[in-house]
Amino acid sequence: MRVLITNQFLDKPSGTDRYVCDLARGLLQRNCLPAVYSPHPGQAADELRRSTVPVVDRLAKMTTTPDVIHGHHSHPTMAALAAFPHTPAVYFCHDWDAWHDRPLDHPRVLRHVAVDQTCYDRLVCLGGVPEDRALLLPNWVDLGRFTPRAPLPARPRRALVFNNLIRLAGRRDPFRTACRAEGIELDFAGAASGGSVAHPEQMLGRYDVVFARGKSAMEALAVGAAVVLCGFGRLGPMVTPEALDTLRGQNFGRRAIQTPLTAEGVRTQLARYNPAEAAQASARVRGECGMTPVIDALVGLYAQVIAEHAAAPPNAAAEGRAVAAYLEETQQMVELGAARWRRKQREAELRAAGAPGLLARIAWPRRRRAG
Repeated sequence: MRVLITNQFLDKPSGTDRYVCDLARGLLQRNCLPAVYSPHPGQAADELRRSTVPVVDRLAKMTTTPDVIHGHHSHPTMAALAAFPHTPAVYFCHDWDAWHDRPLDHPRVLRHVAVDQTCYDRLVCLGGVPEDRALLLPNWVDLGRFTPRAPLPARPRRALVFNNLIRLAGRRDPFRTACRAEGIELDFAGAASGGSVAHPEQMLGRYDVVFARGKSAMEALAVGAAVVLCGFGRLGPMVTPEALDTLRGQNFGRRAIQTPLTAEGVRTQLARYNPAEAAQASARVRGECGMTPVIDALVGLYAQVIAEHAAAPPNAAAEGRAVAAYLEETQQMVELGAARWRRKQREAELRAAGAPGLLARIAWPRRRRAG
């Protein structure tokens, strides 16, 4: 079975690029043939290629037809549907409100899959996806990569804020203030901290407390850290064994992270540090959140979708209407993006022509508006 996986970006650290890498390797282990399409390849694409997974940034490079499309993000998924008019798709929603994760209305998208209850609600309550075409498959951890650390100390010594969304310095202050008051050494990691982390499995075991969300939170739990949820400029709870089922159903994400981010709030969660409870939560994650069951479910879903598509007559008119509706919906974004693209093209031309004065005149109004 040849599976084409789409993802908008593979050049910046995110939950979906790690998902794609894990998925592709898992499919290889089941004798499937994964390939990945991303308009923006980068570090994750290099990692995939080292694992012998083909990665393309132009669909015309693929001269073989996939059996099924595993779609992340609306634009590359729609491109793949257009490029391979006889291939069905399974489309995934990883985010509650990102525009590129909105449900994709196309006759060959035969299933919509949510990674948590929040995204499932987006599909069936807001996106018009029939419940018999929607399902929830939770995130996973590659347990072979994220191995257990030594037992936690009685008191935490080192903490890590591992989150690509903690960009503003003001949002870091509550963590600094709280950890300083508790005598805990603090580090920041993630794209917003000026350095991406390609191999978090090599780093997470050095920290007793990890502030994270989503897949990163699951990976820190699997390693054995005490995990406090954070993201979106807000704070969530310390993950305990009792709350694990609920929090996993929310993908350790937005629905669980609803408290204002303050130093007092961070200290409140740090006060809940309990090595025994952290060990119990880690054991449950390692026992219940591995890749194998989810990959098996995905392979079964692919086979089901392929069979359904083979039994259904083609409907070129409906597909054409779906593409037209998608283009109409995205027209405004295209227009807004075109102005930015033209400016970048002009800047590149001036830079190549050696005209720094004109380049500065183009850049200056943008800096003034930003200030």
